[in-house]
Amino acid sequence: MRKGRLTWPKGNYFISSFIAEDAEHIDNIQCYDILTGELAGLEQDRDLALLALVVMPDHIHMVIKLGPDADLSRAMKLFKGRTSLKINRALKRTGSVWYQGFHDHLIRPEEPLKNFIQYIIYNPVKKGLAKNPSEWPYFLIKTDMCEGL
Repeated sequence: MRKGRLTWPKGNYFISSFIAEDAEHIDNIQCYDILTGELAGLEQDRDLALLALVVMPDHIHMVIKLGPDADLSRAMKLFKGRTSLKINRALKRTGSVWYQGFHDHLIRPEEPLKNFIQYIIYNPVKKGLAKNPSEWPYFLIKTDMCEGL
């Protein structure tokens, strides 16, 4: 765990993680299915609840609610380790998929959750990958927080 990282059970987090320098892009249906499948597994194990996810060519952003007994670093280690193995297998490659570590931001009660969800929805538009959010196939919103965005 990096110095200063907070694990706040039941806390909402904005997470970003980038792929390794020599890794292939992850904005494809195979990788998307692997990523969402592993997040569903972590939900089933009560490590986290996924609120929103966007898969970009070289990174992901997600908003999660940490489980009541979960540790953020452990949950991310499980997620990145499992997805690395499956992505490498699916793409018939070896090597690192993710950069070591990840960026996390504990979303405080005074910060509107919808701002983070909106950032995720519009990230492909901001990066010039789509003209509007509905054109980008690799995002998932699992909350009603996106109503009216």
